[in-house]
Amino acid sequence: MGIAMVTPKRNASGLWAARKGIPADVRSAYGKREEKRTWPATLSPAEVKAELAAWLAPVETRIDLLRKAAAAGPVHLSQRQSRALAGEWYEGMKARFNDDPGQPWDWDAERDTLIPDDPDMRDRVPYVPLPHIVAERDALLERKGLRLTEPSSTALLHDMLDLWRELCGLMERRAGGDYSPDPLEGTLPALDMPAPAPEKKAAAVPLMGLF
Repeated sequence: MGIAMVTPKRNASGLWAARKGIPADVRSAYGKREEKRTWPATLSPAEVKAELAAWLAPVETRIDLLRKAAAAGPVHLSQRQSRALAGEWYEGMKARFNDDPGQPWDWDAERDTLIPDDPDMRDRVPYVPLPHIVAERDALLERKGLRLTEPSSTALLHDMLDLWRELCGLMERRAGGDYSPDPLEGTLPALDMPAPAPEKKAAAVPLMGLF
């Protein structure tokens, strides 16, 4: 699967080194232009060849899975998968703001924008689909190389809005000097599903195969 096209060479330090360029059609979903690896200079050519094959195998597998996911068409996420994907985004946003949360009133105001002004709408539409969170969802799906069915896309946005509300509360506390543990710590599902098999019909996509 492309192993013959990647040849280990000695670098300036004497180490064995190899690079694997990521094909253009999956580069955005993969998140890198290339993979790089070095091995000790003491390895023999036969040993480094075996190390190269072991290193390349999961890279090639991931490329293959991303291509299959793109070819399979829109996929449907289970509730757990949707929450897990939103949870990964939440953890990234938390890391982004955790050390420099800004002012507490900004987070309070942001949380208020999530709630519909019309009380009669709140039972039917619990959150306003904030444009910047819609953009975050679309960017997340692009990074993961996922195309979702309309119900799954809507459900993912709802999960992200729900976690954004939680993040607003957490960052409001952080901005006020409260760095106690995140109440959501350990409650979000892990992305631990098995590798995907492409199907013509919409089916729950096993997300871990893409990461």
